[in-house]
Amino acid sequence: MRRIQFIIFAIIILFSSAMNGQCVVSATSSGGNAAYTQVYVLADASGIILDENSTGTFNLGVTTGTYQIHALNYDPANPPSPLPSGAIGASVNTIGSVTMGCFNADFTTDFITRVCTSCIQDNDVCINDDIMASTSGWNMSYTQVYVLADDSGNFVAQNSTGIFPSTSLTIGNTYQVHALNYDPSDPPSPLPSGLSVGDPLSNVTGGCFNADFLTDYVCFNIINCACTPTPVCSDSDIVATSSGGNSSYTQVYVLADEMGNFVAQNATGTFSAVALTVGDTYHVHALNYNPADPPSPLPSGLSVGDPLSDVTGGCFNADFLTDYVCFNIINCSCTPTTVCKEADIVATSSGGNSSYTQVYVLADDTGNFVAQNATGTFPAGILTVGNIYQVHALNYNPADAPSPLPSGLSVGDPLSDITGGCFNADFLTDYVCYQIDCCATGSGFVR
Repeated sequence: MRRIQFIIFAIIILFSSAMNGQCVVSATSSGGNAAYTQVYVLADASGIILDENSTGTFNLGVTTGTYQIHALNYDPANPPSPLPSGAIGASVNTIGSVTMGCFNADFTTDFITRVCTSCIQDNDVCINDDIMASTSGWNMSYTQVYVLADDSGNFVAQNSTGIFPSTSLTIGNTYQVHALNYDPSDPPSPLPSGLSVGDPLSNVTGGCFNADFLTDYVCFNIINCACTPTPVCSDSDIVATSSGGNSSYTQVYVLADEMGNFVAQNATGTFSAVALTVGDTYHVHALNYNPADPPSPLPSGLSVGDPLSDVTGGCFNADFLTDYVCFNIINCSCTPTTVCKEADIVATSSGGNSSYTQVYVLADDTGNFVAQNATGTFPAGILTVGNIYQVHALNYNPADAPSPLPSGLSVGDPLSDITGGCFNADFLTDYVCYQIDCCATGSGFVR
């Protein structure tokens, strides 16, 4: 039997309303044998076949739930038996159970999973941003509360504002916000405030409240909008790995600058940091593509500075541009500048946010606090001859300052005590060094 493997790429469109909406899922696939017959199979979450067609578009009406879409690519001269059309209500594993025939070996394992909900609106929210929901048309003499639930309608939290922090939520998960408008003289029991995390919202019963509480809600998808960089010494290597790609496809790693422009590519995910810029952040993307249907151009065909978005066409992982890891290049071996004891240490910094507050922090060679000011100039006369000192630049949002600020530290406190708030991520790792020297000339006493 000829083995055919391919990845399904899908565009999912969800139309829904509380009562009369439609949930439509559409899937297309690439990488199959064009001379073979292609059919799409809709299954429920347990793999039971619900429908099949040649278009990949299924109208689920108002039925909510979790679904799978499988693509079957088979030789019409040697088809499996039964085919999906003869196995409605049976498991996807039934296909080919009577006669194996010739079809793609990953039919049962390579599929798209999608959830159909009754959301009147679907929103993406960056992790660490707030979910914000509001509603209109409610009874002003009643009490209004908002309830956050998971995608199965189980309680997470409730408040009177509709604003929920996403910090403790899970990236990739979808959450619902329901509005409960109830008569305070005849409230439901229990109220959402009486629920425990994980309890179904359907436990809220009795009393007088809006009948669409359970069915009329908005959805929020928690996504990762920022990449937290891993520090890498400038004389070391960036090392990135990836899992979950198609093992029969070609895997390459692409190094890009912070704007997503091409720097280099290889098959290992290891890039030397020697030629990279200290202080800059770099991304590594994993490209997993079908060698029989590659994108054009491949990353190897890009020039330094070309946007990675130029890689188009062919069959490759849809998250190539959006799923990446970050690395910040730092100077791990600071070569000290000699400063005479009779002179001043003078340090400057560029590249900070001009609307933020900039301060300079003097530390000893182990990163413990000595002094701070807004100028970067420190008299060397108060320091110890022969010792090495560091100057760090702290650029922070005055509306969201770290705590403590350097001015709140005592001499000898580690600079790593400065946490929280919004400030430059390289504060601890990007600094300049100075060694105090006795530069006086001559000898004898002055009388």
